[in-house]
Amino acid sequence: MVESSSSDTKPAVVEPMEMSAAETVLKEAKAILDEFGIVFFLRHGTCLGAVRDGALIGWDDDLDIGSVIGLHGLTEDSIDPAVEAFRERGFKAIVIENDLFVSVELSKLDTPLDWTCYRVVDNSIYQWPMVKIPVELHTNLKPIEFLGEQFNVPNPPDEYYVPPSSRLMRTSTLRLKRMVTPAASL
Repeated sequence: MVESSSSDTKPAVVEPMEMSAAETVLKEAKAILDEFGIVFFLRHGTCLGAVRDGALIGWDDDLDIGSVIGLHGLTEDSIDPAVEAFRERGFKAIVIENDLFVSVELSKLDTPLDWTCYRVVDNSIYQWPMVKIPVELHTNLKPIEFLGEQFNVPNPPDEYYVPPSSRLMRTSTLRLKRMVTPAASL
C-alpha cells in the first residue's frame, strides 16, 4: 500500500451558504449600493437561481453581483467609497484590480459576496472563467422581483447563459430558455 506524504492534500470542500444569511447579505449589499446610486446586476449562479427558481441555489457557495465601469454612471472613483461603506457595516473587503475588472471580495455572516466591476474591452466584458460576454446585455438591465425586492439581471437573461459559440444555434437557445424560464411562465 502506498503511504500518503505530507505534501498530499485533499481538495478543498466547498460548503454551501446558509440561505437566510445569504439573503440578508445580498439585501444589505443592495441597500449599500443603492445609497451610492451604483447600478449592479446579479450574475453567475446568483442570477441563474433568481431567474430560473426565484431563489438562491441551495448548493451555491457564494453570491455574485457585477457592475460595468462606464455604464449607468459607474466610475472607478465611485468604487472606493462604496467599499468603505461595506467595511463600516461589518463586511470584510478585499479589492483586487487587473486590466479586465476591479474585484471586490466581500464577506459577512460567513457568506462570501463577489462584486466585480468590469471594464469594457472591445464592446465586451470578461467574466470568470474568461468568458467574453457582450456589454449590450448590461446596457439595459432587466429588473426582476427577487427576495421581495427589485434586482437587475442581464437583458435578455437567456442570452447571458448562451455560450458565444452557440448564440446562433436555435436548439441550444430553446433548451436554455427551458432551463432559465421559471416554471410559472412556461
